[in-house]
This record gives sequence, structure tokens and C-alpha cells, in this order.
Amino acid sequence: MTKPRVAYIYKISNKKTGKVYVGSAFKDDGRFKEHKRNLNLQRHSNKHLQNSWNKHGPMAFVYKRLEVCSEADRFVREHWWMVHLKASNPKYGYNIVHPVRSLMPAERRSAISKEIWSRPGLKEQVALSSAERWNDPAYKAKMTAVSLAQWQDKGRQKRHKDRLAKYWANPKNREALRARNVKRWSDKKARASHAEKIRAKWQTADYQEKQEKAHSVVMQGYFRYLQRKARG
Repeated sequence: MTKPRVAYIYKISNKKTGKVYVGSAFKDDGRFKEHKRNLNLQRHSNKHLQNSWNKHGPMAFVYKRLEVCSEADRFVREHWWMVHLKASNPKYGYNIVHPVRSLMPAERRSAISKEIWSRPGLKEQVALSSAERWNDPAYKAKMTAVSLAQWQDKGRQKRHKDRLAKYWANPKNREALRARNVKRWSDKKARASHAEKIRAKWQTADYQEKQEKAHSVVMQGYFRYLQRKARG
């Protein structure tokens, strides 16, 4: 007889702020290891938790098992702990949108997400926090190194290529992009803002050097193409 699976309800706590993230898994601390791996690689799906991890550091976070339950009760108990610890409230937790799918319809989850992001000042606060991090040369160098390391993975490259091919093979996606571009460039303020950003970039020596290198690579490829064409 197959032994029934058990589920683990856990929380990840920030010792400095007291905020918590509640989740569930079938492996006790395996899920926490996965969280840490994604957070260290800067690719965690929960941006609120990712930003806090970057700000306070890994040592500020601790994992704790809250309870063990049956597989059938997993989402019910996860839901109870989220409510009990107020994990979906930005003041107390990191759970941006309630993840218990079996208890909440997609329409309701979407409404909660929209409500959160419509809160005054939230988008501006997130944008400012992101800009501050990217203005730090050390952070920018770290993220560049992480990104380069990730793209060395041939499997990742293939998956990315396949996803793009599948996405752009859909006429609806191409039409949606076209419509967004038409709407964007019909706005005089958007065109002026874009032009100003481009002018500002060209005032920096780094951007000029980067563009010169890119132009050189393109022209070398073009000349090789002409040589192949001339040889027939």
C-alpha cells in the first residue's frame, strides 16, 4: 500500500523587519533551498521578497516549519497560516498575491493583484528602489555577471529561443505588439521623452564606445556576406 504523502507548511521570516512569506511543499527544507537559489541568482518570482533579500542579505532570513498536514489539507492549511500571519498584507508579509489556487478563482486573484498595484505610491516606490540599486556599480557588476553566467547554459538558450518562436508564431501576439507601438508613437510626449533619453545616452562616452563596437561587428558581418555573395 502506498504511503500517503504529507505536506509541509512553512514560513520564511525577515529577522530585521518581522515580515514573513508563507508557502507549502512536499519536501521540508527543499523548498527553502530552492527559494535561496533563485534569490541568490536574482530570478525569484516574488519581487517584494527579492528586493528585501537584496537589501537585508541572506543572513536576515530564517526558515521555520509551521506544521505537517495531509496532501488533501495542504492548501487549506496554507491559507489558514497566510490569514493568521497576515502574509498577504504588505505591512506584514511578502505574499503579493494569494497563491492558494484551489481556494481562489483566477478572477479573484487578478482583482487582488490589481488592487495591490493600484495603491498610491507603490509603483513609484518600487521603481525608485530599483533605480537606486542599478545606480550602484557593484550591484550592476554583480547582476551582469549573474546574467552572463545564466546565458552560458545551452539548455536555457534553447528554451528561450523556442519560447520566442512560439510566441511570435501567434498572429494575435504580433498584432498586439503592432497596436501597442502605434498607440505609443502617436503620443507626442512619448516621442519627445524617447528622443531625450537617446540624446542623453549619446552624451556618455561608454554608450558611444558601445555603439561603435556594435557598428563594427555589424559591418564586419555585412562585408563577409558580400564576399560570400561575390564568390557565388
